[in-house]
Amino acid sequence: MKILISLVLISIIIFSCKNVTGEQQDKLLTDVFNLHDELMKSYVPLNSMHSQLKTLLTKSDSIPNGFTKEDVIEAANHTEKAYNDMGDWMKDFKVPENLNKADKVKYLTDQKTKLEKLKEDTQRAISEANAIIHIKK
Repeated sequence: MKILISLVLISIIIFSCKNVTGEQQDKLLTDVFNLHDELMKSYVPLNSMHSQLKTLLTKSDSIPNGFTKEDVIEAANHTEKAYNDMGDWMKDFKVPENLNKADKVKYLTDQKTKLEKLKEDTQRAISEANAIIHIKK
């Protein structure tokens, strides 16, 4: 009887873990796509800001008061990096079909973490660029 109860309990645990993992996978995939969509709204503006910052560097007298050439270079580098990182992520993202559910959950968790970091970096780059671009001389 103890063996039967143990087998039933183990079966329930295994079955419920598979369901949770499938639900986790679906939720994570939705989260990843939502983060991607949110970041895409910043993709083109990042490139535009990068161009504007590079233009400021062509004339030393066009750098807004309170900022140095190094500030503008740093902001330009940050916008370029955020833009390139998003492009790289999009190019590399693909959920491997041959993974089991647990490994897909791990993969999607890693991708979500990457996108959350990219979102922070993107927001920081945009704020930094806006501070320079939108200040009048």
